[in-house]
Amino acid sequence: MLISLTRSLWGWIAVLGCAAVWAFLLSSRLDNVTGSARSIDVVPPASPFSLITRGTVEIDGGITQVSAPRTGTFKTLYVDEGDQVTQGQLLGEQEDRDDRLAVRRAEIAIENARIQLRRDELALRDAERELERSQILRSENAITEQEFVRNETRVANASLAIEASSNQLEDLENQLETAEFNLSQRRILSPVDGRVLEVAVTAGAGVSAENVSVAFRIISDGPRQIRVALSEDDIPKVHLNQIVSVTTLDGRGASYPARVISIGEVFSAALNQSSLQTNNQNANTLDVVVGAGELPFRLGQTVLLRFENAEETDRSISTN
Repeated sequence: MLISLTRSLWGWIAVLGCAAVWAFLLSSRLDNVTGSARSIDVVPPASPFSLITRGTVEIDGGITQVSAPRTGTFKTLYVDEGDQVTQGQLLGEQEDRDDRLAVRRAEIAIENARIQLRRDELALRDAERELERSQILRSENAITEQEFVRNETRVANASLAIEASSNQLEDLENQLETAEFNLSQRRILSPVDGRVLEVAVTAGAGVSAENVSVAFRIISDGPRQIRVALSEDDIPKVHLNQIVSVTTLDGRGASYPARVISIGEVFSAALNQSSLQTNNQNANTLDVVVGAGELPFRLGQTVLLRFENAEETDRSISTN
């Protein structure tokens, strides 16, 4: 009976061994199959964008700050916030009574100087005629040498008087030009076409030219654009006329088409506005300007830009 039990035990051991070998082989085969399938499924699709980064909306020409060039009090304002203005349009005037008086005094002084110059010219002609007469009398020994020299001196003095009067007239004309310029500085003109963003002064308010007080802020009529500061590593990913998609910073909502219109030539210090694809905050940056035409974004707003690959840009150009 002992022999029978021993045989039965060895039989069960053999069965269990075969089962273990079969399970090991099956597990290895399954691992190979799943590994092969995993290596095939993991390949990610190619991205249509060469770069995704942030930019700031601005306007070509920016916001123009108009200051009063002279210290004084505003007497009249001709525009309100939101008004459209053209280059050279009158925005406001400062009190100019003293400047108008200065112009008038300079004009009167010039008239008096011209009168004096005419007098000196008449005196010179009289002195020259007297000198001519004295020359005849001298040849006839009808006058003394002293009288002849005196007439020569009169001619020389008359010539010097004319020169002095001419110099004085020129100086007064310069003074008039300065007075007229000072008067013109009381009239504040728009330097650009655009829309009045802010009127920072009121009628009767005084401003100081030394403190450079801003009187008006004007948004120029130039097209909107987006400025991007790119690191050196990102520059090869951008080229002129490259198509760019512009969206809000969260990437949701409508996408607006744009193109790269300018790539700077001078690197600047690093800005806190780098590509979402790089963590190098200390690299030099280069300004890239993206032209977008009409955009619903506010000036100064940060937006998200997706720069298409060169193949996508070429395909879009060939389609158009």
